[in-house]
Amino acid sequence: PVMTDGNPTYYTIQYGDSLGSIAIQFYGDVVYAKNIAEANNMDVDDRIYEGEQLIIPSIQPWYICVINTTI
Repeated sequence: PVMTDGNPTYYTIQYGDSLGSIAIQFYGDVVYAKNIAEANNMDVDDRIYEGEQLIIPSIQPWYICVINTTI
């Protein structure tokens, strides 16, 4: 999870939230909804409920990853 002062980041689901909207809030892109789902042992299509807590995983944006292409 995202670490803040050595503690993981949690998010309490609010009315109207979806994994996609939470991904946009924390990462700026809906594609990270899958990462949130996986961190919470759920599928991206699972229902979420107001008041539940989710772990918000620490992730590296795709544009930071470097691929070694030496042959």
